[in-house]
Amino acid sequence: MILVFLGSWRSTLIIAVSIPLSILTSIIILSAIGETINIMTLGGLALAVGILVDDATVEIENINRNLAQGKEIIQAILDGAQQIAVPAFVSTLSICIVFVPMFFLTGVARYLFVPLAEAVVFAMLASYLLSRTLVPTMARFLLKAHEEESAEKSLASRNPLVRAQGYFELHFERFRNGYRRLLQQCLAHRILFPLGFLALCACSFALLPWIGEDFFPAVDAGQIKLHLRAPTATRIEETSALCDDVERVIHNEIPANEIESVIDNIGLPYSAYNLTYSTSAPIGPEDADIMISLAQNHRPTDEYIHDLRLRLAKEFPGVLFYFPPADIVSQILNFGLPAPIDIQIVGRDVDANHDFANMLMKQLSSVTGIADLRVQQPFNQPKLRIDVDRTKTIQAGMTQKDVAGNLLVSLSGSFQTSPSFWLDPVSGVSYTVATQSPQYNFQSLQDIANIPVNGSTHAPWQMLANLGSITRGVGLATVSHYNAQTVLDIFGSTQGRDLGGVARDVQAIVDKNRATFGRAGICHSSDLLADRREFSIVARSADHHLGAACGSCGDCVDAVHHAHNYQRAGVDRFDHVHGRGHGKQHSRGELCERTDRGGNGSNPRGGRIRVHPFSARDHDGDGHDYRHGAAGARTRRRRRAECAAGTRRHWRIVSGDGGHAFLRSGGIQPDSWFAERSR
Repeated sequence: MILVFLGSWRSTLIIAVSIPLSILTSIIILSAIGETINIMTLGGLALAVGILVDDATVEIENINRNLAQGKEIIQAILDGAQQIAVPAFVSTLSICIVFVPMFFLTGVARYLFVPLAEAVVFAMLASYLLSRTLVPTMARFLLKAHEEESAEKSLASRNPLVRAQGYFELHFERFRNGYRRLLQQCLAHRILFPLGFLALCACSFALLPWIGEDFFPAVDAGQIKLHLRAPTATRIEETSALCDDVERVIHNEIPANEIESVIDNIGLPYSAYNLTYSTSAPIGPEDADIMISLAQNHRPTDEYIHDLRLRLAKEFPGVLFYFPPADIVSQILNFGLPAPIDIQIVGRDVDANHDFANMLMKQLSSVTGIADLRVQQPFNQPKLRIDVDRTKTIQAGMTQKDVAGNLLVSLSGSFQTSPSFWLDPVSGVSYTVATQSPQYNFQSLQDIANIPVNGSTHAPWQMLANLGSITRGVGLATVSHYNAQTVLDIFGSTQGRDLGGVARDVQAIVDKNRATFGRAGICHSSDLLADRREFSIVARSADHHLGAACGSCGDCVDAVHHAHNYQRAGVDRFDHVHGRGHGKQHSRGELCERTDRGGNGSNPRGGRIRVHPFSARDHDGDGHDYRHGAAGARTRRRRRAECAAGTRRHWRIVSGDGGHAFLRSGGIQPDSWFAERSR
């Protein structure tokens, strides 16, 4: 195009040399400051190519204009360069200033767009310097004095290339004359034209609601990643059979000539490192990833994803399907999460949080354009709950630690408690050696009840059935933490709508619920309680209970209530004391911290202390506790008698240092609170 417009191969050669030199200079500077050649820097250089033509082209055209006036070649070069020096410099700086705001960006946007801006700015500055030095030097040796030839003379030439150039200049001259007449008409209506132009600009803002907002343009890489989750605790061979059925649906939906490969990854990755880098968030053998690679010239990938969403949900009820990001760009922009929308519910009461998550899910499902909405942590994992009778265990000469250790070795292996290794003397490779009961030996609850248990003393062996009871139940299939607190994630993606619009609607729903439950450290809501019992807890500070902000909603919802199972410390009415102070319980059931200090419950470390629950009659209205005086001794004797007669249940809340893990029958509990119960 430069040759067509200039009509001179000499001028075109000068410009063609200056452009790659400007790009090469920019690459050298980028390398010096530690940047690399990547998508963003290449995009910046590609953007600069169209601008780099201007400096050299304007310089050459002005030199040719001075030559056409009859000046000598050296004088024409000097005059041409001097006449445009300041305008070209101002024009170059004006373009560079446009990219200056990119250097004030933060976060991911800074790492993406700052290299692009640097590539453009360095290339522009190099182009201006070359137009002041290299272009005049090459013009001195390549250009020569000449007169401007009219288009009529070019049409009369015998050279076909010259005639083609003449036809182009003739039609371009007509276009320029028409454009000149249009400008004259605009200048003749100096009031009407500006008003009409401003009105047109104002009307263009009406298109904003239909434009949409996304962090990055959509990328059709020809890859589909389908994640399926069968009912919780499904065996891996059943998940494999389910994947075969899903693949048949995929082949029916996508033509065979558009599929290059289909790969299944079933269950959890073998290595923890592979699990760390997985973006589909599998939790067990019921999970599977199906990777679909499409051939070239395929239909838009989004259309296939839309059709598969509808058909798979209809043909496989009870199975969860969602589409994590398949291309590397979307995975990076999601920061490794399986979805671009992540709402986190942080709190200590998992059951209440689960109820709130289900309620929030129903509200979010009404958002237009949201898809693949789900709670990442399922609550239907089948579990066996073993309640150990501590009285019988102690009478048998054992402790609950002995029972838990024997169960752990029998069901999970000895590697967690007593890691052993065997060194191969030939290869020098170490292998782990673990002791574990064969899995086929446990086919029923009775088989588990027959597990032999021995203690650290010389007490005789006992069957597990003699020391406790086994009941069925359900619980969390996976436990996630954020800032050391249990968190539930609500993931969601988009379909047929921009991410910004969906995020605004989701934000509105989250803000509405936040206004309902408040922003205090503890959110009291009887609608969320699994049991409707009254509870009161003292919060040291709001930040202690808030945890951290949600992934996409900017805050967290912390719903806590009185715990109601054996794995959590709980009583019907209790005092939760922090530091050295005692608690005072009011008539309405709330609890506040006393201002007076002292008592046997003080903790020299200023942390949690041992708290004994007591009924309302154990203290007066001012919160004074009579348990440690004479009346307290009588109360303790009365309670021991009631416990021995089996008419009263006694709870003892024990606090351990945060960071310790207590080994219980349910496994290792990473919590600093646990309850000891005796009848």
